[in-house]
Amino acid sequence: MIRKTLPFGAIMALALSANAAITINISQVGPDVVVTGSGSVNTAGLTLQATSAFGPSMYTLFGVLFAGTSNGVSTDFWSGASLAGSSFGSGPIAIPSTGTGDRLGVYQTWVALPNGYVSGTPLSASSTFSNTTLNELGLNVGSSVWSWGSGPTADSLTLNVTAVPEPHQYAMLAGLGLVGMGLWRRHARR
Repeated sequence: MIRKTLPFGAIMALALSANAAITINISQVGPDVVVTGSGSVNTAGLTLQATSAFGPSMYTLFGVLFAGTSNGVSTDFWSGASLAGSSFGSGPIAIPSTGTGDRLGVYQTWVALPNGYVSGTPLSASSTFSNTTLNELGLNVGSSVWSWGSGPTADSLTLNVTAVPEPHQYAMLAGLGLVGMGLWRRHARR
């Protein structure tokens, strides 16, 4: 029996051609704003521009978000992504209280990845901005998508900013629902 095998380079090319994606979620969790990011990136449609040791931070007015571990970690900046408008807010510079995982984020239309990142490697990052709100950070609720490449090298990074209701807001909504139901029942009896 003759077995045909693909050379390692061909296997890697097939693996890297699959579309990957990064998702970064920002939400209010109690008194804090929490940033979490995960996924993987196909860098074939991007160009490595610079490497620097930026710390985790957010400056929404200029479309800057770096999540993950603390200062002193080298970050690679890749160009080639496009976004209709590079600002996802209008807030001041903010530094997170804590951060863990890989360095991950955006700098206007550049994608920020860990130094030496290998295309397709899974990433995970989180940062917490203590005792602040989405509003104080100047974040726009909604989604922003950076995309690059085409065909088999197409990829994207999605930033989702969601306002999650606080527990007291759920209680208020439940109370309003009960009042509405009571008024409806009263009207139905007439």
